[in-house]
Amino acid sequence: MATMPMTMPARAPAMAAPAMADDAAMMADDAAMMAEEEPAPEGYVIEIVVKADGTFAVSKEDVRMEAEEGPGEEAMSFDSLGQAMKAVMDIVKENPVGASEQSQFDAGFAANAT
Repeated sequence: MATMPMTMPARAPAMAAPAMADDAAMMADDAAMMAEEEPAPEGYVIEIVVKADGTFAVSKEDVRMEAEEGPGEEAMSFDSLGQAMKAVMDIVKENPVGASEQSQFDAGFAANAT
Protein backbone atom coordinates (compact mmCIF):
# COMPACT_ATOMS: atom_id res chain seq x y z
CA MET A 1 0.00 0.00 0.00
CA ALA A 2 1.26 3.44 -0.89
CA THR A 3 1.46 6.07 1.78
CA MET A 4 -0.12 9.42 1.18
CA PRO A 5 1.98 12.52 1.74
CA MET A 6 1.17 14.46 4.88
CA THR A 7 -0.16 17.97 4.37
CA MET A 8 0.37 20.90 6.67
CA PRO A 9 -2.53 21.70 8.94
CA ALA A 10 -4.68 24.62 7.84
CA ARG A 11 -3.62 26.65 10.84
CA ALA A 12 0.09 26.74 9.86
CA PRO A 13 -0.16 30.05 7.95
CA ALA A 14 -1.91 31.59 10.93
CA MET A 15 1.06 30.63 13.13
CA ALA A 16 3.46 32.37 10.71
CA ALA A 17 1.59 35.69 10.90
CA PRO A 18 2.81 36.58 14.42
CA ALA A 19 6.42 35.95 13.33
CA MET A 20 5.96 38.28 10.35
CA ALA A 21 4.44 40.93 12.60
CA ASP A 22 7.42 40.62 14.96
CA ASP A 23 9.82 41.12 12.02
CA ALA A 24 7.93 44.24 10.91
CA ALA A 25 7.98 45.62 14.45
CA MET A 26 11.73 45.04 14.73
CA MET A 27 12.33 46.82 11.41
CA ALA A 28 10.22 49.77 12.56
CA ASP A 29 12.19 49.93 15.82
CA ASP A 30 15.48 49.90 13.87
CA ALA A 31 14.27 52.75 11.64
CA ALA A 32 13.18 54.77 14.68
CA MET A 33 16.57 54.26 16.35
CA MET A 34 18.42 55.39 13.22
CA ALA A 35 16.21 58.47 12.97
CA GLU A 36 16.99 59.33 16.60
CA GLU A 37 20.73 59.00 15.96
CA GLU A 38 20.73 61.50 13.10
CA PRO A 39 21.20 65.04 14.38
CA ALA A 40 18.24 67.29 13.72
CA PRO A 41 19.11 70.10 11.34
CA GLU A 42 19.30 73.49 12.99
CA GLY A 43 18.46 76.86 11.50
CA TYR A 44 15.68 78.31 9.46
CA VAL A 45 14.64 78.65 5.83
CA ILE A 46 13.87 81.99 4.24
CA GLU A 47 11.51 81.61 1.32
CA ILE A 48 11.05 84.29 -1.32
CA VAL A 49 8.01 84.04 -3.57
CA VAL A 50 8.23 85.98 -6.84
CA LYS A 51 4.68 86.91 -7.81
CA ALA A 52 3.41 87.57 -11.33
CA ASP A 53 2.39 91.14 -10.39
CA GLY A 54 6.02 92.07 -9.68
CA THR A 55 5.74 91.87 -5.88
CA PHE A 56 7.51 89.49 -3.54
CA ALA A 57 6.51 87.55 -0.45
CA VAL A 58 9.11 86.58 2.16
CA SER A 59 8.59 84.03 4.93
CA LYS A 60 10.69 82.22 7.51
CA GLU A 61 10.22 78.55 8.42
CA ASP A 62 12.01 76.18 10.78
CA VAL A 63 14.50 74.05 8.83
CA ARG A 64 13.04 70.86 10.35
CA MET A 65 9.63 71.70 8.87
CA GLU A 66 11.22 72.24 5.47
CA ALA A 67 13.10 68.93 5.72
CA GLU A 68 9.80 67.10 6.28
CA GLU A 69 8.45 68.47 3.00
CA GLY A 70 10.93 66.39 1.04
CA PRO A 71 13.75 67.19 -1.30
CA GLY A 72 13.52 70.14 -3.61
CA GLU A 73 16.06 71.45 -6.04
CA GLU A 74 19.63 71.12 -4.91
CA ALA A 75 20.60 74.16 -2.87
CA MET A 76 23.66 76.24 -3.60
CA SER A 77 25.98 77.03 -0.70
CA PHE A 78 27.53 80.43 0.02
CA ASP A 79 29.93 81.71 2.64
CA SER A 80 28.20 85.05 3.21
CA LEU A 81 24.76 86.61 3.19
CA GLY A 82 25.94 89.04 0.49
CA GLN A 83 26.87 86.20 -1.87
CA ALA A 84 23.53 84.46 -1.17
CA MET A 85 21.55 87.65 -1.84
CA LYS A 86 23.43 88.21 -5.10
CA ALA A 87 22.51 84.66 -6.14
CA VAL A 88 18.84 85.36 -5.28
CA MET A 89 18.90 88.50 -7.43
CA ASP A 90 20.58 86.62 -10.28
CA ILE A 91 17.94 83.86 -10.16
CA VAL A 92 15.09 86.38 -10.25
CA LYS A 93 16.75 88.28 -13.09
CA GLU A 94 17.33 85.10 -15.12
CA ASN A 95 13.74 83.88 -14.59
CA PRO A 96 11.42 86.77 -15.42
CA VAL A 97 7.73 86.34 -14.68
CA GLY A 98 6.65 88.90 -17.26
CA ALA A 99 8.12 91.75 -19.28
CA SER A 100 6.81 94.55 -17.05
CA GLU A 101 7.86 92.75 -13.88
CA GLN A 102 11.38 92.30 -15.22
CA SER A 103 11.68 95.99 -16.04
CA GLN A 104 10.52 96.84 -12.50
CA PHE A 105 13.12 94.48 -11.09
CA ASP A 106 15.87 95.92 -13.30
CA ALA A 107 14.93 99.46 -12.24
CA GLY A 108 15.00 98.49 -8.55
CA PHE A 109 18.25 96.57 -8.96
CA ALA A 110 19.94 99.53 -10.69
CA ALA A 111 18.73 101.97 -7.99
CA ASN A 112 20.11 99.74 -5.20
CA ALA A 113 23.41 99.12 -6.95
CA THR A 114 24.46 102.78 -6.77
